[in-house]
Amino acid sequence: MSSKMLMRVLFAGIAFAGAGVTVGAPQTQVAHSVIVGYSDLNLAHPEGAAALYRRIKAAARTACGPSPDPRRVNEVRLYQSCYEQAIAEAIAQVDRPALTALARSSASQADAG
Repeated sequence: MSSKMLMRVLFAGIAFAGAGVTVGAPQTQVAHSVIVGYSDLNLAHPEGAAALYRRIKAAARTACGPSPDPRRVNEVRLYQSCYEQAIAEAIAQVDRPALTALARSSASQADAG
């Protein structure tokens, strides 16, 4: 399999069903999608945005499959790419300022750490 093929990550379209978002897995694995409900959350408040962000991250972990053995560098890169892209796409589709700001803040802290 070429590295270009390995690095291609396709996700199921993020769709809203009621108040839910679907997070998809990469093409190189069995396709999985996870619907994340958030109709119970008020996304205008930081607490609601934080709860949805946690749910999206958990769904991305589920959709992208189990974490690979750290010694398998290519698999780790694919998993990380899947995880990050699934989160980014879900956040973009929800399109709420508090959630977007929280994600950017978390990414900045992760980059600094």
